[in-house]
Amino acid sequence: MMSDIYNSELEKTNLEVHVDMSRQRYAVLNEKVETLDERMNSLISDLAAFRKEHASGLTRIREENAANSASTNKLFVGAAATIIGGLLSTIIVLLVAFM
Repeated sequence: MMSDIYNSELEKTNLEVHVDMSRQRYAVLNEKVETLDERMNSLISDLAAFRKEHASGLTRIREENAANSASTNKLFVGAAATIIGGLLSTIIVLLVAFM
């Protein structure tokens, strides 16, 4: 900690020290960026491999979801038609009864 304060004060007064410290900081920063870039490339390639490996399964799941949605929609249309038919028959019975 004391060394950091000393280096900071020395860096403020000596341009050569400042340049050397900046060079070291940028070297460390560059190393971290390269490491991060390698890790991101690894993640991207792993994701691509996962997608290739599981493409057929994902396609099957999508198809099943589409089929389930279609059958659910048919169920709702059938239920709505039944309710509307019941209401219409009730209205017809009431009209016939009051005439």
